[in-house]
Amino acid sequence: MVEQLRKDRIDVIVVDPISAVTAACGIDENGNAEVRPLLDRFDAAAREAGCRGIVIVHHTGHDGSRFRGASAFGDWATAVWTLQRDRDGPSRLSAKGRDVHLVKSTLVYDDQTRLLSAQVASADQDGVYFWGKRGTQLTAAVVSEDLNVSKPTATKRLHAAEGWEIVQAWQGSSPDLWEYSGSGPELGDYDPWSSSSSGSPF
Repeated sequence: MVEQLRKDRIDVIVVDPISAVTAACGIDENGNAEVRPLLDRFDAAAREAGCRGIVIVHHTGHDGSRFRGASAFGDWATAVWTLQRDRDGPSRLSAKGRDVHLVKSTLVYDDQTRLLSAQVASADQDGVYFWGKRGTQLTAAVVSEDLNVSKPTATKRLHAAEGWEIVQAWQGSSPDLWEYSGSGPELGDYDPWSSSSSGSPF
């Protein structure tokens, strides 16, 4: 496999679906002790072949709330992308992981460019805005200007924003100062092939 990847100068490996591989290898997709070594071998093969990353495609369970089988699939992944395809409506995409956060968005296909674009519902715009502001400090005045809302509305949205809290309370003429302190992806660049990293960059 590594020799073929090198020969064809493959940049990104896509395994679609992973269940075909587990079945062919006699691996129980519900067993963490069997699934994790397989995923780690994909990582090792990608590194050896000089690939930039791996996309593992896996199906959800019957309720569609999470991928089926072992929890190792989620533990291994750097980011989990969820594509929901409705028979009677548009497809929707969401993603969450290391420095990745895409709220559930409708996918729109352009016949001219043959490209899909994600359209975030207006109700989810705040989540996108506040996620992008991690690592900075915010005040109601800044949010008010950025989102084009009143200061009272900006304050309400700061209180409702997940992971944001006041780090310096109002004093005299100085307004409340907010920072993101939630758990989750680390900020900054991520090198998936560094010795301290594990899991796929996708």
